[in-house]
Amino acid sequence: MRKYSKYMFVFCLLTLGLVACNTGPKRNHTPAINTKEQQTMEETMVAVVEQVDTKQQTIGLCDISTGEVADYTYSGATTIYSKKKVAMVADQLTCGQIVDVTYVTGDSSGLKKVQVDKDAWEYPSVLAKNVKREENQITVTGRTYTYDSGISVFAGEQKAMLLDISDSDKLTLRGIGSQVYSIAITNGHGYIRVQGQENFLGGTIEVDGSQFYDVEPNMMLTVGAGTHTILAKAGALQAKEEITVPEEMEVVLDLSGYQQPAQTEGRVKVMVSPQDATLRINGKVYRINSEFRLPFGNYNVRVTAEGYKTYTGILSVQNNTTKCQKLYVTLVEEGATASAASTKQPASTTKATQQAASSVPFSTPTVAGSGQLTIQTPEGAKVYINGAYKGVAPVTCEKITGEITITLSKEGYQTKSYTVNVPTSAGDAEYSFADLQKQSEN
Repeated sequence: MRKYSKYMFVFCLLTLGLVACNTGPKRNHTPAINTKEQQTMEETMVAVVEQVDTKQQTIGLCDISTGEVADYTYSGATTIYSKKKVAMVADQLTCGQIVDVTYVTGDSSGLKKVQVDKDAWEYPSVLAKNVKREENQITVTGRTYTYDSGISVFAGEQKAMLLDISDSDKLTLRGIGSQVYSIAITNGHGYIRVQGQENFLGGTIEVDGSQFYDVEPNMMLTVGAGTHTILAKAGALQAKEEITVPEEMEVVLDLSGYQQPAQTEGRVKVMVSPQDATLRINGKVYRINSEFRLPFGNYNVRVTAEGYKTYTGILSVQNNTTKCQKLYVTLVEEGATASAASTKQPASTTKATQQAASSVPFSTPTVAGSGQLTIQTPEGAKVYINGAYKGVAPVTCEKITGEITITLSKEGYQTKSYTVNVPTSAGDAEYSFADLQKQSEN
């Protein structure tokens, strides 16, 4: 019995010890709430607003330091302020605005604070022709700003590209310091399809006295959205029209109602080599290799250049053709044999008496940047370059270097234009563009 009591006493002591251990203060070095806090961090950035989706409650932001674009969620706890710290809601933010952002990463990621950057500037109504694409520069009020090739571009609330900007557009620029971080097309462009211009061939079309085009058989002009004054001229014939062009829409300019008065003049072009020669017709100086008009009749032609024998001849401006009548003159160097070969002239070439000159067709010398320009896609679209029709894609034509406007048109689809810089280096150039969008049935 004593032995049993002794064992019971030891057992009780052990039991009490275990209970005491379990009822002591608990210690947890990584409680759940602290673990979560350790996985959550606040970060900041300066960004461009790319998109606001009020349904999904997300704001697309482009970090100006890295160029990375991502969507961030916002909630009722997110504070949004203007530059002057006036409270705003998300849908008051505008694509292209530059904002200071505080956001949370980790298990509770999302936007904490968004405020329009206090150092950001904004220039509205900037003419797109001030954009120097080759240098990635924009001149505003005499000051030059730079931009990166990946700059954020918007047309309304939609993303766009630098290629979508036409010289006739108006832009809103936003940036910090001397750097532009976003461009918004605030007034875009539309298109004027010229029809019935047969009586104006060889003349010019002016748009608001600032855009000038040679009249060609098939033309599509890219102009700023709005109302424009169009002046078409060919000799004594003039047409003046007021035309309103909606954004991204085509409007027809019909010139067929204008009739040329009784023709009294002919179109003439004298093609001369060398390039520094002086052309005189009846004693008056005219530009060589350029088209001009003369009343019908015969004229004394004299072409001179230092180091070359003088050419004299008769130019007959005839009343039997509407085509441009051409005279080809290549002067012979002093001391060279004056019996240069004569070749057959095109049907529209005028007759001329040759003295100390050869009457061979003049060819424009090859210059750096010569070659061919090919527009591959969209297939089946009519291609216009600087308003002049070049054919149906895929189409190849003579390369024009520098900044050009390529307009694509196809029945049943929205007309689209792109502004590109064709390199001046020798060789061919080729471009492919996205498919045109179908026109709305409404």
